[in-house]
Amino acid sequence: MKAQDLEISGRVSADNEPAIGAIISLLGQDSSLRKGVVADIDGRFSMTGISPGIYMIRISFLGYKEYFRNIDLRSDLDLHEVALRQDLKQLEEVQVNTDAIMATQQGDTSSYNARAFKTNKDASAEDLVGKMPGITMQEGKVQAQGEDVRQVLVDGQTFFGDDAAAVLKNLPAEVIDKVQVFDRKSEQSQFTGFDDGNTQKTINIVTKVEFRNGVFGRVYGGYGTDDRYRAGGVFNRFRDKQRITLMLMSNNVNEQNFSSEDLLGVAGGSNKSSQPAGPRGGRGGRGRTGFSDQSDNFMVSMRNGISSTNAAGINYTDKWGEKTTVNASYLFNQTINRAETDLLRQYVIGAGG
Repeated sequence: MKAQDLEISGRVSADNEPAIGAIISLLGQDSSLRKGVVADIDGRFSMTGISPGIYMIRISFLGYKEYFRNIDLRSDLDLHEVALRQDLKQLEEVQVNTDAIMATQQGDTSSYNARAFKTNKDASAEDLVGKMPGITMQEGKVQAQGEDVRQVLVDGQTFFGDDAAAVLKNLPAEVIDKVQVFDRKSEQSQFTGFDDGNTQKTINIVTKVEFRNGVFGRVYGGYGTDDRYRAGGVFNRFRDKQRITLMLMSNNVNEQNFSSEDLLGVAGGSNKSSQPAGPRGGRGGRGRTGFSDQSDNFMVSMRNGISSTNAAGINYTDKWGEKTTVNASYLFNQTINRAETDLLRQYVIGAGG
């Protein structure tokens, strides 16, 4: 080898692995490229036929910081191993915007994407579905595609009996992922597997995964003149197929029953063995227990006058196994009723009397 034919060699690594394909460049004093090679499968490289002089070695590899070294080459140079360091850069925030698909059709099921409809943070399911094409609320009834909705399911399960409006009025819109509308076969068809041709328009509300196990409810209260007050609360706990609802109420403004909004968590099957609780009166009364899917189990007969009421109710729904659904409810209702009557009678006797 001639004196001016010098060699530069070495090995390039990245994270203790060979930097295969790393580019090794030899630059002159004017930054012009004099030689260039690529590291082999072992990360090794060799440049030959180099004249003595002052140079700069540059090694580059994607994702790693460039390596620079100034040399005064007078003889063969072995760089041994050059370990490259990662080149980490903090990227600016990237925001990707796209339009959410409003609705899809699969067979006879119309599925609406809840994210495609904007609502306020405190909106109910009723506010949300009211924005969906083909679904309306008229005179307290829910209609979809021109037909009355007979039932609203939540995640495919019966919820609050057959009162579709009560579910939509009280279920928060923020928990809904999508709303499905379809024709559901009759209970007899589902049980026997034989299609008898009878269907009913049904809405199935699919909740977001993070809300399928959780707690929600509400509390309220107020105080006014003449020592009038009203207070209460509702607690709902959902855990897989199990649903527990606890309701409390106390007032002296003649409110003797829970509202339909309070009965949101009351759900069940088709067992109707118990009868609605009878009237309460006098100084107080105690409710009765039973198994039913009817919210009227939590109702008492209204009485004339001004009533002070203390009431509590609990409803339990669960699915045991594949074919057994359990629904139990209990109501306590104490009513103190005050009725005052003023009677004024005046007899006028004629002159001939």
